[in-house]
Amino acid sequence: MTVVGLAGFAQSGKTTAALYLEKKYGIKRRHIADPLRAMLAVLLKANGMSSDMITRYLEGDLKECVIPELGVTSRYAQITLGTEWGRKLIGDNLWANTWERGIEDGDSVMNDSVRFPNEADAIRRRGGVVIMIKRPGTKPAKFKWGKLGEFLYDKFGLMWGVHDSERTDRLKPDFTIHNDNTVGQLYADIDEAMALHFSRVMKTIEGGVKRCCRPGAGQRSGSLMAQSKLMSLVEALASNAVAFIISILANFAVLPLFGFHVKFGQSVCITIIFTAISIIRTYLVRRVFTWWEGRELLMRVTSSRRSCCLEGRYAVTIWPLTTTSRHYFNSRRADDAVNPGSVLSA
Repeated sequence: MTVVGLAGFAQSGKTTAALYLEKKYGIKRRHIADPLRAMLAVLLKANGMSSDMITRYLEGDLKECVIPELGVTSRYAQITLGTEWGRKLIGDNLWANTWERGIEDGDSVMNDSVRFPNEADAIRRRGGVVIMIKRPGTKPAKFKWGKLGEFLYDKFGLMWGVHDSERTDRLKPDFTIHNDNTVGQLYADIDEAMALHFSRVMKTIEGGVKRCCRPGAGQRSGSLMAQSKLMSLVEALASNAVAFIISILANFAVLPLFGFHVKFGQSVCITIIFTAISIIRTYLVRRVFTWWEGRELLMRVTSSRRSCCLEGRYAVTIWPLTTTSRHYFNSRRADDAVNPGSVLSA
């Protein structure tokens, strides 16, 4: 199971990267916007648009063109439906949860348009990786402050006026690829990113298996250790010392009720005899229960090792990766800036 998220502005190369990941690694594209595109498709079909034209507007060459029936572009409709309606009116996690619920165990899928931190979190919960793709000349597709937001971005690189769905600065990618070289270089950098991701996954698996298979992992050490013979004896002595004092006093109170009148010395001797018997009894009973608990513990540890080794094959779903471990590649800027390609950021 492999889960990948791609982030970046429009025209940065996300689709090219997604097609490559799908072809080489068998990771299926499952766009987080599929449900809202289906909603728009129903709307456009109700307006008399043919299926071919709907596909072209929603995913094809007409995505940046104004849809006559709506008066806005497909991209604008998708962004506002996803953010202004879905996230703001329904719930921030609407699309992320919908996307994650559609993943079956063992599926290798990707979201090739990660836009919000909670979408990246959904990928990491599945042990996945988020890759940011940057390309010179690209910029946000929508600004919430209109021309002012666009001016602030173009002149100063400020993201304040950028639409929330385009705030790539809020994402914390595991890898960043600068797509300013050849397509072949883009593929090579994707391969390197995936190799490092798989390496990190394997280290997580190995660490998880060691923690899982170590006797007593995840539990307090004292609760797993069988009580020693010495401690069994100490416990028995402490318990019976208290009982010894109580028994002496009880002899003077209880025995006369049955016609037995004893002196203090006799009471002490009787108590010593029964206390010795009690110590032996307590010690033997404790050892029997300690043996039984140790037997059950051994069975649990053995079972834990078996299940751990079995689940270790799918450990990315058991021990999710954290967001604090980041990998950044050394920059490999190319002299030729004409052909679009890729360079991994330092």
